[in-house]
Amino acid sequence: MSRLTTDVTGQQDNSSAIWSPDGSRIVFASHRNGNWGLYMKRADGTGGEELVVGSLLPKVPASWSSDGRSIIYRVLDPKTRSDEWLFPLTGDRTPFPLLQTAFNENPAQISPDGKWVAYYGNEDGQGVYIRPFPSGDGRWKVSTAGGMSPRWRADGKELYFLTGGPADGNFVMMAVDIRVAGASLQPGIPHALFDSIIPLIDFAQEPVHPYAVSPDGQRFLIPRPTPAAGSPR
Repeated sequence: MSRLTTDVTGQQDNSSAIWSPDGSRIVFASHRNGNWGLYMKRADGTGGEELVVGSLLPKVPASWSSDGRSIIYRVLDPKTRSDEWLFPLTGDRTPFPLLQTAFNENPAQISPDGKWVAYYGNEDGQGVYIRPFPSGDGRWKVSTAGGMSPRWRADGKELYFLTGGPADGNFVMMAVDIRVAGASLQPGIPHALFDSIIPLIDFAQEPVHPYAVSPDGQRFLIPRPTPAAGSPR
C-alpha cells in the first residue's frame, strides 16, 4: 500500500479516483482553495499532478474510455443539477457537456467497446439508461424498478446496477444482459444477484463509486460500514 496524493497544506479534499485503461495513470477529484478540479498523476506516484479541468462547480471523474482518449466527469450545476461532461485527452482538450438537461444524469460509464454509455437518469422516471457514445440516436431504459450506479462487465454483455437505498443503505445488486443488434440494443430482464449494505460516499449529497466489479463479473468490491463501538460485527 502506498499513498498517491500528499496534502502539505491540510486543506485539500482528494477523492473519487479512477484508473486509466492501461493502469498507468490515475485521475481524481480535489477541492482546493475553493475550486474543484480533476487532477491526473502517474499510478506509481512519480512525477507531479496535472490539472485536467477546474472550476468553482463540484466535479468528480466518472469513467475513462477503453481507448484512453476520453474521460467522463460529473458536474453539479445549480442550473442543470447533475450533468455529465466529456474531456477529450486529444486535440484541443476542450471539455463539453455529454448529458446535460434540467434533470439528473449520473454517473456515466462508457462500455468496454466505447460505443455506449450507461447512466442513471430521472427525466422520465428514475432508472438506468443506455445511449450511444459519444452521440447518436436512441436511448434504452434497462432497469424496471429504479436503479443507480451502473457498471459494465468487461465483455460488455452484462450490466450491473443497484436498486433500493439510499436512505438505509440496503441495496440489491442487479444484473441485466445486454445484446447489441446493429445500432440498437436489446436489454434482457434484470435479475437480482445479492443484497448488500453499501455506505454511500457522498459527493455534495450524491453517491459516487459505491462498488467495483471484476472483469468477469464474478467478484464485487464493496466498502463495508464500520460498526459502532460495542455493536455486534
